[in-house]
Amino acid sequence: MVRPNRERNFLVYHHWQDGRTVDETTALTGIPRSTVGYYYKKFNHYAKMGMDPPAMVPSPQSPEEAYGSAFAKFSAIKEINELLRTGDPASTYYRVATLKLALELLSYYRLNVEERRQLPKAIADYISAMIDLQKAQQQTGKQDQVK
Repeated sequence: MVRPNRERNFLVYHHWQDGRTVDETTALTGIPRSTVGYYYKKFNHYAKMGMDPPAMVPSPQSPEEAYGSAFAKFSAIKEINELLRTGDPASTYYRVATLKLALELLSYYRLNVEERRQLPKAIADYISAMIDLQKAQQQTGKQDQVK
């Protein structure tokens, strides 16, 4: 799956919001006219519906999340550089493939804003369910011993 170029899209979006034309945005950014036109048409469509384009609403990131993200990226780059210096292509390939898989899983399991709000309740419900299950298992075990 191809990821959208968020940086480019934000740039085009902000020029669109400022009321610039397709030609002005193309001249200022160097982005192909067809691409700018495509996104302007898309933004106009959402504007008619009274909505912000979904990809243009930035996801809020706390300072702790930003720090963690920057640290993880720096660590990964450092590790890849060290792997490339070893000169062992097979080991480098498998380690980089593992890193790639970890990043894909991370994006799958990343919680959105609403999920983060609901997380304390979900954890409390999960713990409660586990306690209830453990009690039921203990009662079942006691009943088996009595028979």
